[in-house]
Amino acid sequence: MNAWTLGWSLTFFAGLTFSSALMEIAFACLLGGWVLQKTQEPLVLPFERRVFFTLLGFVLLSVLSYFWSEYPPQSFRGIFKILQQFFTFWILSDILRGQKRLRLLGYAAISLVLLLGVDGMWQYVTGSDLLRQIPYEPHSSGPRLSASFKNYALLASFLVTFIPVLFSPTGPKEKSQLTFLRSLATLLGLLILFWTRTRGAWIAFFVSLVFLLILKKKIKALLILAGLGLASLVVLPSSMVLHLDTYGREQSMVERYYLWDRAAQVIRARPLTGTGINTYAVAHQKYDQRQSWRVRNYYAHNGYLQIAAETGIPSLLFFLAFLFFYFRNAIEWKRRETHVWKRRRLEGILAGLVGFLTFAAIDTVLHNEIAVMAFWLLAGWGNACQNTQEN
Repeated sequence: MNAWTLGWSLTFFAGLTFSSALMEIAFACLLGGWVLQKTQEPLVLPFERRVFFTLLGFVLLSVLSYFWSEYPPQSFRGIFKILQQFFTFWILSDILRGQKRLRLLGYAAISLVLLLGVDGMWQYVTGSDLLRQIPYEPHSSGPRLSASFKNYALLASFLVTFIPVLFSPTGPKEKSQLTFLRSLATLLGLLILFWTRTRGAWIAFFVSLVFLLILKKKIKALLILAGLGLASLVVLPSSMVLHLDTYGREQSMVERYYLWDRAAQVIRARPLTGTGINTYAVAHQKYDQRQSWRVRNYYAHNGYLQIAAETGIPSLLFFLAFLFFYFRNAIEWKRRETHVWKRRRLEGILAGLVGFLTFAAIDTVLHNEIAVMAFWLLAGWGNACQNTQEN
């Protein structure tokens, strides 16, 4: 049964890159195998209790929002989404304990980023990717690559989340061939991330690097990174740095002002309960006071505001408390750990999580099924790193 759950967890990981159907099938098989496994052994929570109870509070409030939802059919579907995220985190935190399993997941991350890099290069040259024949999206600054994902933002989210993981070795004595592949995957991933031409993802990745260097206490490298960040604003073409609208204003910033203002209006109207999980897309028009023509019928492009709008401010506070305790416990574990490569692995995972959470503040990835499942997979991976045992 252990081999069954491990195999389906790797299949689930692969499904995140090109097939939501494969991801759903893999999750169902993974859940079923894990439940059967738990019937044969004692149930031990693989979490620190504050991490578990704050996350449980967030999930329960999200589920309960169905009962006061303005759109029950949408909320009913949302219940399954939030429970799937919760159990993905729980299951992976449980079954990945053990250095051999964690190394296998590291090999999978290298392989997937490498394949996405090759697929993205093929898409850049031929116009469509290898796996699904998805064309790139034309842009004034050049092609926006999506590789096997439906759009460039999802590819960017995956790369922002998992490239930092590739900065750390997969084991204490990593073979030179594996180091080469890991380095090649990192370089290709960075190139493809650049060619998504997604400024929000670039900012998120930059923040994850800053966080990683702070964890490592690399002050000189942090100053160099800051210098490179400033230099890029000068070196990059203006069409990459600025997206001007017909009035000559920065289009993305103007649009986000209206998107975030709409979300804030919903929160002010229903601060404690929200409109119900998974209802923002259909509910926000009711509370929109400005009725601007800009970006109508869009998600909030800020996952935290959308959580509060859908399930209430208390639900958001539980989620933020979960993140606080998760990161605090991980950083405390890192300080106690004596093996350098284990510390480096957890640092890369935490940096990837920070990158995703930063991107979630300016885009829709926290409410996209594929993108958010990648976050919970990585969160479970990081939790398992703190509970490792050799079989």
